[in-house]
Amino acid sequence: MLPAFQRERLNLSADQKKQLDELQKEVDGRLAKLLTAEQTKQLKEGFRPGGFGPGGACDNTGVAAGFVRFEQDETGGLTIDVTLRGARPETTYVIGLNCGPTIALACGFILIGALTTNAAGNARSGDIVVPVATLQVAPFGSGQRADEITMVTKVGDLSAGGFDQVSPFTYTIP
Repeated sequence: MLPAFQRERLNLSADQKKQLDELQKEVDGRLAKLLTAEQTKQLKEGFRPGGFGPGGACDNTGVAAGFVRFEQDETGGLTIDVTLRGARPETTYVIGLNCGPTIALACGFILIGALTTNAAGNARSGDIVVPVATLQVAPFGSGQRADEITMVTKVGDLSAGGFDQVSPFTYTIP
């Protein structure tokens, strides 16, 4: 029901964790009664978190497998920190800042960093600083923005295994 990274972020009490575990068992039992054997097989074999997670084609679909933190400083520059949980193990992703709220609506992108997941599929980029001067020129430009982060194993490969931020972040470039 709740991925491990979300449980971590919520700082659940021991009692809440126990109740969630019991609820998960109940849901699993109900699903076992509801789904056919083939559907159960597909669910177990085909499940890989997508969207901002591995498994689905990029562009805002799938189950969350991480999150992006961003802050804008007093000059208008951005500090971006990407965290993945349960992604493909030992895989390197390039991190792009898309000029637009989705890949389909993007007017371009810039590469801002990379990260490599560990054996558990977890990774954190650490602070990536994007200076305001970079944001003031094409493909971005001054004004109100709604942009997103996309991560792929190779630039131009938007196939399964890529990551796409589910909700764009908004900010203003001076």
